[in-house]
Amino acid sequence: MAGVADDVHEKELEAYMSTQKKTFWRWLKEQGERNDAVGDLATDALHDSAHKGGTLKWWTKHLHEHDASPDAKNALQDAWAEYTRGRR
Repeated sequence: MAGVADDVHEKELEAYMSTQKKTFWRWLKEQGERNDAVGDLATDALHDSAHKGGTLKWWTKHLHEHDASPDAKNALQDAWAEYTRGRR
């Protein structure tokens, strides 16, 4: 039975490690099919030709510089919180 437990633990560890390596931009691109504000943010970001930064500060500044709506800014906060929860 220890073999099954070891396999489960190894799969959980692999899943955890994959989130550790995933940048916010990579994570956000995967959210494009969602039918919510985070999905809308992902879709908009995919169509934006700007180089994507890796920090919340960069994304917040980018949205501000492009006069993003309050809804887009809120979606960014929600997306970042969800992304960072997955990295714990």
